[in-house]
Amino acid sequence: MVAGSQSFLNVFFSKMKKIFLHLGHGKTGTTSIQAHLSQESSKHTCSVLYPNTCRIYTPSAHHELFMAGLFPESSWAKGEDAQMCDALYKEIEESHREIVILSSETGLATLGEHPVLCKHQLLFFDRLRKNHELQVVYYVRNQLEQIESAFYTFARNNRIVPDEKNFDSYLMNEIEQFDYWKNIESYWGDLVGVENVLTKTYHKNNICNGDIVRDFLGLIGLFDELWPNDLYSSPLENTSPEYRDPRQRGKLISKKSETLIRKRFLESNAKYASKYLDEKSERFLLEGFL
Repeated sequence: MVAGSQSFLNVFFSKMKKIFLHLGHGKTGTTSIQAHLSQESSKHTCSVLYPNTCRIYTPSAHHELFMAGLFPESSWAKGEDAQMCDALYKEIEESHREIVILSSETGLATLGEHPVLCKHQLLFFDRLRKNHELQVVYYVRNQLEQIESAFYTFARNNRIVPDEKNFDSYLMNEIEQFDYWKNIESYWGDLVGVENVLTKTYHKNNICNGDIVRDFLGLIGLFDELWPNDLYSSPLENTSPEYRDPRQRGKLISKKSETLIRKRFLESNAKYASKYLDEKSERFLLEGFL
């Protein structure tokens, strides 16, 4: 038998894997989760694959999967999305580990909004769903808190003054990405089914022991596999460094912007909560909107 035929048979008869796709959303403890996954999956005794393909930055996450060549540090050149997706699929198929986690808050949630730009990624996830058990993990957060927190990070990274004027500009440019209903319903809900969308609201009183890593592992049922007995608690990643003082919350949101946020997300949050969230998560997501 030729080598190519053997390779084909290995893939054809490969065992179905359980794959978790962590979509974020940003400012919901994603960095802490990704740091933990990167560290624990590197141990040879770990039963979970956190693929190397598409991983970038420290802590490493699969940010490049949204688009090849998007970052200066990219391993793949612009336009190599098909090759990149094929390489990732091959790594997953050839791994002996039967549980796989992919994680990135950079664009994956909104793939359905860019069907032409992300055609290779959409084909990749459709292929995963057909051949393996695919579940989506999505932490949402009340936009009255989240957008301001996201802006502080944006201001720091772009070296702009975190003031009300710049916040209003950021809000106008970025508001659509915070529509959880549209993000999930545009693609993921139909792809995996409601029962395979694992989601809850990110809030200190809705996270297990106030620890987002512990909560994430419990949500996907992998606490025993990925939680070392001697691991210290990982505090909630609520804020960027410039936003530690709780008294500063809401200082950048004018009454006009607050009204805009409430008006823009009231209906979509209600629909998302009704379809995907339990009662407790629903309460925290809709707080301040009703």
